[in-house]
Amino acid sequence: MTQDPLNKIPIREYDPPTLRRPPRKPTPPYLPMALGIFILILAVVVGFLVAGNNDSEFANVTVMPRQSALCSLTAERDVNVRIGPSYEYGRAWILAKGEQRVAVARMGHSWFQVKNGWIPREDVSLGAALVCANLPQADPIPLFDDDLVPPEAVLALGWSEILGENFATTVNDWANIENNHPAGIKEGELILENGARVAPSQAETADAYYVFDGFWSSGGVNSTLVFSIRGSGQGEYQLSIQRSGQVRLVFLSGEAVVIASTTVPEIGMNQRFEAGIMCLGSRFEVFWNGESVLSADHNGLSAGRYAFEAQGGVVHLRRFEVNTGLE
Repeated sequence: MTQDPLNKIPIREYDPPTLRRPPRKPTPPYLPMALGIFILILAVVVGFLVAGNNDSEFANVTVMPRQSALCSLTAERDVNVRIGPSYEYGRAWILAKGEQRVAVARMGHSWFQVKNGWIPREDVSLGAALVCANLPQADPIPLFDDDLVPPEAVLALGWSEILGENFATTVNDWANIENNHPAGIKEGELILENGARVAPSQAETADAYYVFDGFWSSGGVNSTLVFSIRGSGQGEYQLSIQRSGQVRLVFLSGEAVVIASTTVPEIGMNQRFEAGIMCLGSRFEVFWNGESVLSADHNGLSAGRYAFEAQGGVVHLRRFEVNTGLE
């Protein structure tokens, strides 16, 4: 208490009341989330409007999906695509030089499986070597007679026709320069598909033995198939036939009964032909498609003729005709 100095009246001091602030209500938990979503939507809308009116090179960006790696094969030359993973299988179609196919499987490291066929590794370049090396191995494919060059019955001059023998055989099967596969054939003898040798029951086996050692020399239209033919102790001839039909016989030594054949350099062209020799009396003659194109003196008594079929650089023996002497 204090006193008024004039009136001497005591004055009571003012004590203001204490004010209490009401309790603050808590912020709803969904409010910040809703505000954030609203700001995000607003930013997207504004960005879309700005991008729509922006002519800069960054206005539109296209993201390409990543493609999985494939085993791409590019033909380095015209390729015979075969129905199985071997040169023994027939040709399915031709893959032209420069064309590409995608491999889906492989057989070892030598053959790739594509749609509707098999392609040899040596004729293609690989787009992704690691991918190609990791391709799954294909299941082995059995080699059926129907898949091969169909056989023909043996015709033996002076004998009756021999039936029931499946002897279609590849005398020379090559596709590269000097990839030689020599094979020996005995007169009166047949070579079966599995490589076994049998003598026809109605044939008299002769003593003469002939070895055919051929190579493919590729030079465009001048491509030549050369056979070196050695008789058993009778010497050797070398005979070359060019695509133009020219025949050249080189006498090396002695005397021998010769067979010859040719093929065409363009892959995919089939040519059915007969080429060979006939020893008639003392005259040695070379036949080309049934016509005598070269003759020479010969003192032997053996006679024979052989028919071949060529597919690209592969020559198949189709018919084997021989007898053991002149009639």
